[in-house]
Amino acid sequence: MRKKDLAELRAKSKEELKKTLKEAEVSLLKLRIDLGAGKTKNVRAISRKKDEIARIKTMMREKEIMEEK
Repeated sequence: MRKKDLAELRAKSKEELKKTLKEAEVSLLKLRIDLGAGKTKNVRAISRKKDEIARIKTMMREKEIMEEK
């Protein structure tokens, strides 16, 4: 992800992050299905999507911690 994308993630609310997370998880599932069916050969896309999901979860956790303080 670029810095611009990370800044956009930080600007989102928790609800928007949850929606983005759900979309990313569905996209990851589709990528895995396509790879298994032989429709795509881009294995790297799966790891990138997993990294994106991890970043979204990290942002959600950061917001959660900030609310506690």
